[in-house]
Amino acid sequence: MFFRLAPLLAALVCALTACSPKDAGTPPPSGQDPQPESSPQRWERFAHWQSIAILETGANPLWFELQNGGPVLINSPGEASLSAFTPWPHARNVTGLLPWEGSLVLGVNRDGFLVLSPDTADTPAGISGRALLSRSAEPAVWEQYTSASPFMLDGRPAALIYRNNFFLENNSPPPEYRIAALDKRSAVPLGVFLPGTDQFPPDWELDSFRPGADGFWYYRAAPLLQKAGEPQTEYYRTENPFNQGEKISPGAWRNSLGMESAAAAPPVLAAVLARAAMPGIAGAVAAAVISPQFLGARVYIDEGSPGARGEALQVLSGYYSPDPPFALTVFPSGQGSWGKGAPDGSIALGDFSLPALPEGFSYTGAGLAGTVLAASWEEQEDSAIGAAGFMVMDAGAVIP
Repeated sequence: MFFRLAPLLAALVCALTACSPKDAGTPPPSGQDPQPESSPQRWERFAHWQSIAILETGANPLWFELQNGGPVLINSPGEASLSAFTPWPHARNVTGLLPWEGSLVLGVNRDGFLVLSPDTADTPAGISGRALLSRSAEPAVWEQYTSASPFMLDGRPAALIYRNNFFLENNSPPPEYRIAALDKRSAVPLGVFLPGTDQFPPDWELDSFRPGADGFWYYRAAPLLQKAGEPQTEYYRTENPFNQGEKISPGAWRNSLGMESAAAAPPVLAAVLARAAMPGIAGAVAAAVISPQFLGARVYIDEGSPGARGEALQVLSGYYSPDPPFALTVFPSGQGSWGKGAPDGSIALGDFSLPALPEGFSYTGAGLAGTVLAASWEEQEDSAIGAAGFMVMDAGAVIP
């Protein structure tokens, strides 16, 4: 267990009374209030995590780069440190976003979780988009492994951690636990032991564990070092992730990876997908969508989009909130569409643009935490990643 605090430029992003980075798991001296005087106990439930900053967002984006000690504030992605391009299983980047109890959780490869928690209390006049940025991480353990996109497990954000030697030989020992979950009572993610995921011998690796759109959970395992021509991969599914799974065929596994039709999506989300697939967009359009209603990201495809039956596929990031109905999608370039549902069933639609990224950079995910819009970004070169991080800003600055 450890705490390593990023040296943020506090005066640019925080209320001065609240933003000095501190070990959130260490009690303050007797009589000292750990919260700003204007908001006592506002984030009491996150007291075990590392509090990084209280952000007061606005129309100008706040850019954070992921570094060894956690996120660090930078002026722009173009001024990020010159990180060596690294194959994605070994790169530090945001693996996925996940709404959770009004907050937005970011899974970070080789690190742990970041949590953006909105301030729902009254804020001073002229200030909107205030949120707490927290970190629950254990790099001493996660550094040597790959982590999968976060998913909800028994009401908590969780991620699979595993040895990935697809690009590089990995001599790390088997992870002590294969699933780690975010817990409000612990400064670091907690190991979760499941009968299905912990049934394999040490020389086998579980490299996929995910909820399917059909209500089943799917996972896959294989020997860490397979001999050429001797595939031994095994596939499983289970209705309850806490029960032993049944073995399935490779075909059943492939079918579980299929995209869902936009026609089956909530109406607001379907309308936004159709808008994103308007004429002029090359190839089919699909979106990996996160929502408080989903256990993990679900991929929807607009089957009426040009090229949906054979041309190149463009995968967008998506976010859907049911109450009130709202959805957005974002292309890797930052061009996006939004939709809002009205009580009479009508849907208002529009377009927006996230702040421009330098050439070679892409947006990889987006979501809302209250009135704060967050989007992950990374520098990409084929299957390798250089600098990576996330951006936050007031959602009202780009979405009416």
